[in-house]
Amino acid sequence: MLVGILKELKNIVMVETYTSKIIAWSATQGIHNYADRGGGPNACRVGSDGAVYITVLA
Repeated sequence: MLVGILKELKNIVMVETYTSKIIAWSATQGIHNYADRGGGPNACRVGSDGAVYITVLA
């Protein structure tokens, strides 16, 4: 089931809190840097508009 889901996805975006980076996975590039956020991001989500929204504790 997971393999079928991954075939349909174009990108998976995730947070590395310790390194303050947002990383992504794509079928063509594998795991790669997406953004350097700084400030210890906690979570991210792709919105319906395609933008990536990031939460950071202040």
